[in-house]
Amino acid sequence: MTKQEQIDKMKEMSGSSQDKRPTYDVPEYKLHGTKGFFKKQVQDEEGDWVTKELDKDELSVVILKVRRKFLKFIREGDSNKTLWSTEYNNNGEKARLFEALEGQSKLVDEGTPPELRERNTLSGATNYIIYCLVDGEIARLSIKGAGLETWFDYNNSLKEAGEEIFTVETTVSFEKVEDGSIDYYRLNFEIGDEVEDLDAIQEMMEEINKETGKIDDFVKGEIEQAGTPEDKAQKEVEEEEEDEDITPDDIPF
Repeated sequence: MTKQEQIDKMKEMSGSSQDKRPTYDVPEYKLHGTKGFFKKQVQDEEGDWVTKELDKDELSVVILKVRRKFLKFIREGDSNKTLWSTEYNNNGEKARLFEALEGQSKLVDEGTPPELRERNTLSGATNYIIYCLVDGEIARLSIKGAGLETWFDYNNSLKEAGEEIFTVETTVSFEKVEDGSIDYYRLNFEIGDEVEDLDAIQEMMEEINKETGKIDDFVKGEIEQAGTPEDKAQKEVEEEEEDEDITPDDIPF
């Protein structure tokens, strides 16, 4: 039994366990934008996420699914605040936006991505989350900032070549960009070899859709249950009125 499994079991025994948000815990690859290297985040046996620096300057992947999320870091005095959202597939879906400060996260907004972007100044905060096959395992690759420009260019190249994102291998590398006094690294994408076993790729895509679908259904249920701001205000009034009517005799212990 891992440490996290033990904690989950103890939470159930303590009565403090709440509905658990479904997760899809696969390795995640990211580019270190200022030092120029790939890093891989994986879960250890205790359920903690560990970051490893990779000694390679390119990855060969097969792209299986594309999702998005908001992620924005804000410096406030001596502390850093992070705005992050649940993943979503398109602008028509609803997502939840959270604020993380000093290790604690709280819900700050929910709605469609355009609504969240307008109400919370999230211009430039969109990250693309690419589910892909890397070294025989399903993983995530995060694309943000200047990497989005090369990502969109790559999608145009696929269209010109008559290919889909999943019918070819994609070579992911990075390059240094010198922009005045600021140097940084961004991702590059190139078309690789044709994918031979589409049946295996389809099977993996179905797994990803199943697991991410559970997350989307959970988020949708939370938003629907919470209702509109007007519904929430009315619910708070009703709860306060109910509390006023409670006496010690009403409590059965």
